[in-house]
Amino acid sequence: MKVFFVIFLFFSALDAAPYVGLQGSYFGHQSNIKLKGKDFVPVNNYVRFLNVQKMRQNALGLGMLIGYNYRINFVFSGFVEAGYTYLNSHKLKRNIDVLEEEGLPIRNQLDDEKVSIRIRHQISMVPGFYISILDNLSGIMACGLTVTQYCVTAAHAAPGGNIRCDNIKTKRSFVFGIEPTLGVQYKTSDKVSTRLTVGYNIGQNKRVIDNYIGSPGLSEKGVRSGVWIKPCSLNIRAAMIFEF
Repeated sequence: MKVFFVIFLFFSALDAAPYVGLQGSYFGHQSNIKLKGKDFVPVNNYVRFLNVQKMRQNALGLGMLIGYNYRINFVFSGFVEAGYTYLNSHKLKRNIDVLEEEGLPIRNQLDDEKVSIRIRHQISMVPGFYISILDNLSGIMACGLTVTQYCVTAAHAAPGGNIRCDNIKTKRSFVFGIEPTLGVQYKTSDKVSTRLTVGYNIGQNKRVIDNYIGSPGLSEKGVRSGVWIKPCSLNIRAAMIFEF
């Protein structure tokens, strides 16, 4: 309790102000998908595979900000803010033959795997600095920590395109990332500012689905396949900031 009291006194002694904001975003997103597991072939019984796919999509987002900025000196100011963004992304789909790159002359089992991915929510915590350029114009340097929700569906289609209910799985997972960010902020009045930032988000390598193959005919042969994602995105954000 004493620690929080000391922190409160420290920020109270600074020229500081809380703020809220509304933010619109554009995400140029790439989900690096990995299918990893074992496939069955008639000659070698089974082979291990690692199939990597780059799935690109664009998304628009709308979110809210709440933060606290404080003046350090005449040039530098610091800020800490939390944000939430809702992303309106379409469902990105891909049909995959896991051994297509191997060039095997015989038929494998996992030759029609259907993977789809969608992003919906992102929560961020962003510490950073303002650098005064002109009276009402400041540069921004920040590095945010993000948590993004992904919804991934993976399915195996049998010959003819039929998908058994035990060969399909959908899972939502949160992926952590870091986002170095640069931008500018223009103060339109004493309490209102506009901001434009560009950031590059680097997500963790996360296993989302452990195994989506469940039919007896395949699982008894040792066939299995899991889905990993390692996303990255170029994010452009415009915000309106209101100080108290």
